[in-house]
Order: sequence, then structure tokens, then C-alpha cells
Amino acid sequence: MNYHLKQLVLIIIITTTITLKINAGNLNSSLSDDFLNQCFNGDEFDCSSKDIEKIPVPLFFSTGNSIKFAYNKISDLDQQLTDNGNVIKIDFSMNKLRNILESAFSNLTSVEEIDLSHNQLWLFDSETFTSLSNLKSLDLGFNSINFVDSDLFRESQKLTKLCLNKNSLSVIPEEAFEHLTNLEELDLNDNQLKELPDNLFRYNLKLRTLHLSGNNFISIPSNGLKEIPNLYLLDLSRNRFTRLRYPAFEKLSKVTVLRLDGQNELRSIGPHTFQGMDRLTYFYASDNKNLRFLDSKAFLDNKTDKPMQLSSFVFRHNSVTTLSGQLLDWSKVGMVDLSGNPWNCDCNLDWMIQLEMPNELKERVICDHPLYLKDRSVFNLTSEQFKCSFLFNHEFTIIGTILLIITISMIMVVFLYIVVKLLPCSKFRNPFRKNYGYSKVKVSRKGKNYDLEWDPALGDPNN
Repeated sequence: MNYHLKQLVLIIIITTTITLKINAGNLNSSLSDDFLNQCFNGDEFDCSSKDIEKIPVPLFFSTGNSIKFAYNKISDLDQQLTDNGNVIKIDFSMNKLRNILESAFSNLTSVEEIDLSHNQLWLFDSETFTSLSNLKSLDLGFNSINFVDSDLFRESQKLTKLCLNKNSLSVIPEEAFEHLTNLEELDLNDNQLKELPDNLFRYNLKLRTLHLSGNNFISIPSNGLKEIPNLYLLDLSRNRFTRLRYPAFEKLSKVTVLRLDGQNELRSIGPHTFQGMDRLTYFYASDNKNLRFLDSKAFLDNKTDKPMQLSSFVFRHNSVTTLSGQLLDWSKVGMVDLSGNPWNCDCNLDWMIQLEMPNELKERVICDHPLYLKDRSVFNLTSEQFKCSFLFNHEFTIIGTILLIITISMIMVVFLYIVVKLLPCSKFRNPFRKNYGYSKVKVSRKGKNYDLEWDPALGDPNN
């Protein structure tokens, strides 16, 4: 009896559960339209931050010019979105998207901007964006993309901005961007790139802004950049350069803004490094913790023997101790920031107090050496306080010479010890003396001993 009663109870529980699920499903279906209607706000459909895991019904957007499902938990975009031809912007950022239906955007022909950043996308169907002939901005940043297929953009000739930052790109095919003839801004920050194909940008003649920060370049990819005739801003921050020297930038004549921030391995910038950058106006090189040397001729044109005319020179939080007054024509540099460097306030730096800088920046230009000026602002010193003594100017030479003398002396002591202790103690035969067959004998005469050489044929020498 108990057995049959348990079976009956189990059947009732299962039946009740199924019924509840069916009713819940019907309830969700009936509520979904009302729920989505709450997202409409004038010209905008905004269902952001509502913990949505799945778009509940096929969507038709009869009004509005934007669709937003940002900050949700959607993993699959498996619905075809349809509108009345007015939607301009689509935002599915900050979700968990892994898959997008091939035809998800096929009916949204008026769309100009799509944001799919901060998801888990790694592969796209080649037809995903083909119907979006009016697309101008595409953000695919913060995903897991490791390959760029040129077919993905074959109908995107109007695209002006493409973001592929924070992905897993280590290689970019030469033909990747060949269809993007109107591309103006490309963001490839924070990938794993080591080089660029020589002809990568041969069709991107309108490209003006290129972000290559946070990659693995060990040298300037000048051959890959030379095809860009109108490049205005180039960001090469946070790469793996150890030193920069001529002719690294010679082919980048149109670059106006150059960023070299956060180079943890960069140690020196040599003479004429920026030779050929005829339009360079804004220079940023900050937070390079191992950068200790900037050559006085780094910005000197070796053809005209004149420094470049910069409007902005931001050079803060590096490890450079001194800077040449001949580096630039400082009177023509509008914005100068030299804060956060361990300045050696000797006679080579007295020119700096003539610089025009905002007071808040002047307070951060601090002496690190000599000790009697440590932690004092450069701009609070007088020209007489910037002194150079012989010892101070030659301290490294003197210390090096002393160390060399000590090292040589120690080597000589060790060598003499080996000669005295390890070679056999014996009398050396004179190599120039001929041997006539004499024998060495000891002779005693009147209490004194003598060592003689004696011919044995003459008998005993003691007799």
C-alpha cells in the first residue's frame, strides 16, 4: 500500500511541475510584449540592464532609431531583427554573446552604428554584415577574435571607424581591410601583434587615426605604415621597444600626433630618431620607467640642422635625469610637461628655469640630484645654484678608474701567489753554461764549507 501511495504522490508531483512550467511559459509569452513595450522611450528602444538572458520573441521595431540591449546576459543572438527602416544604432555591448545568427541584421539596412563590444565573440559568418551597406561604425572590441576575414567587410565600403581592440589578433592578413576604402579610424590596441604586412593599408587612403598600443612590436613597423598617405595620429604606446633610433620614423612624414607612452622596456632615444616626420607637432612620451636617455639631436633634422617645431612636448614620469636645451626651440613649444622625472640639477639644466609652464606643472619638476637640492622644484632655484664641480661631472669616470685599478691589483696578487706556492722550489740551471762533465762536491777547509765543481779524475778534493 505504501508503495502505491508513493507512486501516486510522485505522479502528482511530476504532473504539477509540468503544468506549472507550461503555465509559466504561457505567462512569459503573454508578458513579453508588455515587458518589451516598457523599453520604448520616444525615439529609442532601450532594454539595457534588465538581466535579459534571451530575446523572448521575434522583434519588430515600428518606431525609434536605436535598439539597445546593453548590460544584459544574452549569449545567443538568434533572432532576426526587423524595423521600419529608421533604426540607425544597435547596441548589444556588455553581454555574453558567443553566436550571432547569420541573418540577425539582414533587415536593418539603414543601420549606421553597431556596438558588439565586451562580449565573447571569436568567429563571424561572412554574411553577418553584408546587408549593412550604410554601416559607418563597428565596435568589436573586448572580444576573443583571433582572425580577420576580409569577406566580413566586403559590403562595408562606407565604414569609417572600426574597433578591434582587446582581442587575440597575432597576425593580420594583407587583404584584411582591402574593402574599407573610406576607413578613417582603426583601433588595434591590446592585441598580440608583432608586425604588420607591408601592403596592409594600401587601400585605406583615408585612414587618419591608427591605434597600435599594447601589442608586441619590438621595432617600429614603418614598412607596414608607409602606405598611409594621410595618417594624422599614431599611437604606439605600451609596446616592447628597447631603443628608438634613425630611420625608424623616416617614412611617416604626415604624422602630426605621436604617442609613445608606457614603454616599459624602452631605454634610449637616439640622434635623428624622428627624422622625416615633417609634420610632427604633438609628442607624448610618458610613463616610460626605464627611459634614461634622450639624445640632444633626437628631433634634429640632419638635412637642415634645425630642430622640429613642436607645439606640445609631454615628457613626464620617465627616468631621464637631464635634458638638452638644444633639443627643441623651447620658446615656440606651447605646451611643455616635464614633471615626474628624477632631474639632475647641475649646470647642464639651468636653461630649464626659463621655460613657460603652468604653475601646477612647475611644482612637479623636482630635483633628485645633487643631494643638497633634492626634492626642490627646479623653478624655485636660481641659475647660480645649478653648479658643476669637476668631481661631480667626472664621478663615474673616477669611480670606474678606481675599480679598474683594484681589479688589476687583485689579479696580480693572485698570480704571484700561484707562482710562489705552486711552482717547485728548485735551483734553476743556467741555460748558457756548458756542461764539461764536472761534479758538484762539498769541500771543508779550516772549518768552512765550500761548494765546488771538481773533476773526479783528479782524486778526492779534500786531500
